[in-house]
Amino acid sequence: MTQVLKGFLKVYKPVEWTSFDVVKKLRVLTKVKKIGHAGTLDPFAEGLLICAIGKQFTRQIQTFQDLPKTYTVSMVLGLGTNTLDPDGQIVQWSLPDRQPDLSSDCIKQVLQSFIGEQSQTPPQFSAKKINGKRAYDYARNGETAPLEAHTITIHSIDLLDYSWFDLPKIQFRVVCSKGTYIRQLVVDISEKLGYPGCTAHLIRDAIGDHHVNDALHPNDCHCSVIAPNLFRL
Repeated sequence: MTQVLKGFLKVYKPVEWTSFDVVKKLRVLTKVKKIGHAGTLDPFAEGLLICAIGKQFTRQIQTFQDLPKTYTVSMVLGLGTNTLDPDGQIVQWSLPDRQPDLSSDCIKQVLQSFIGEQSQTPPQFSAKKINGKRAYDYARNGETAPLEAHTITIHSIDLLDYSWFDLPKIQFRVVCSKGTYIRQLVVDISEKLGYPGCTAHLIRDAIGDHHVNDALHPNDCHCSVIAPNLFRL
């Protein structure tokens, strides 16, 4: 008798895969049509995706969506793109000087200023729905989507690395609430530092206490491997 695979599964989403690519693969492997995930990761990003397999479990996925998320973020200072990430077109360029106001201490101070509750407007290139249409569809047509600001919380944000190559690169780790757009946070940080900026690399390390180190790579997701890794609330 074929085993029915249902429950929650931690999957690592690789760069260039969409979150839906992971869902599609799981549908093929498990033969279960009702599969969802607890929060989209952009194609350029990687990291933890918690998938719900089966109707009983997709109904509970809000529990994971509401948990704090932990990200490791790499940003470039001095250039901005229309999508706020490395996949977009460069629309701003302003080469910073090696000067005291771009010291590690200054960057740490700016990062710490973002801790707490605040208002954030989603990026124009986002999957946010407005009148049944995605914001990125408006943006691709050269239109401005009527996006409204919402409240987010940055629980912690810490500088991990600061280095110069052609442009300054900043790496930080952030723990944030549901609904936080990291690409927009990076732009807000860059503006506070006085330069354009964009996200270069993004890893979702954790959703609540669920860590990417415990996730299966989609290429290793065979039924015999999925079954012992399923969990329930």
